[in-house]
Amino acid sequence: MFKGGKMKIAISSSGKELNSQIDPRFGRCRFFAVVDTTDMQLVVFENKNAEQTGGAGIRSAAFLIDKGVDLVITGRCGPNAMDVFNEKKIRVITDQTGTVEAALEPYKTNTAPQGAPGKQEATNLSNKRVESDRLPGQSRCMGGPGRGMGGGGCGVGGFGRGMGRGRI
Repeated sequence: MFKGGKMKIAISSSGKELNSQIDPRFGRCRFFAVVDTTDMQLVVFENKNAEQTGGAGIRSAAFLIDKGVDLVITGRCGPNAMDVFNEKKIRVITDQTGTVEAALEPYKTNTAPQGAPGKQEATNLSNKRVESDRLPGQSRCMGGPGRGMGGGGCGVGGFGRGMGRGRI
């Protein structure tokens, strides 16, 4: 059991088993592995928002909030989903890789890092802080060809508004 009391943890997962890899995409992950720390019972939900053309992160965040989740562990979480989690003071740990089981281990052994709710953290779950140049509510963005002036930019599917120096 987690030393901070009862907690529900959601992990973006590529599969339904404990040995499944953490899916690096929050809103478009295939499954959510949800564990209640009182009994470490695992329940897996298919992410029905993964194929949405837009708003997958927001809908996925709302789904997990409805499930009573207190903590989310994932690879990346977009700014819109982070806004939803921040509003509800749900802690999000990003930049995670490995298996669902490995992500849960610190919670089984009471060695998990204690962070403030409603904050995005780039934390390695072996209790070492990972430096991140992103502010809370920001996420990694994959640049794409952009729109407008110049290439680059940030947005859904790698396309967004470019703010570079190129010419049209």
